[in-house]
Amino acid sequence: MDEKARKKIDKKVKDFMKSARNFLSSKAGGEIPEEWNLSLYMLEVYFKQFLELCEEISSMDSILVESKYGMIVSPLCSARDKAAVRLESLMKSLGMTLKSGKQLGTTEIRKSSSPLEAFMRKQLGEEEK
Repeated sequence: MDEKARKKIDKKVKDFMKSARNFLSSKAGGEIPEEWNLSLYMLEVYFKQFLELCEEISSMDSILVESKYGMIVSPLCSARDKAAVRLESLMKSLGMTLKSGKQLGTTEIRKSSSPLEAFMRKQLGEEEK
């Protein structure tokens, strides 16, 4: 991976972690509890691993690689998928996904005033709430 790509990933990680800390501090009364620091560190590591693996895979000519049994899907794809699962799991535990945020009470889902949504609700026979 070249230096430009690495800097781009570092910036994305920095921006993501800033947003995550702001979100969590707003939901925790203004200050992030000390016991969340390890989770935040792991969130940063998993997010960075995920982005680096995505970058490596996108720079490959093909996701197929030669093995002693013939062509197989690159092990980087499996590593990326595992990083994504770990990242999503940690985000769920912190209430940072839409569904987990709703369940934990950290996310408020607002109704849209979209004409398309109103039309679809009408077509489905749902009442406006």
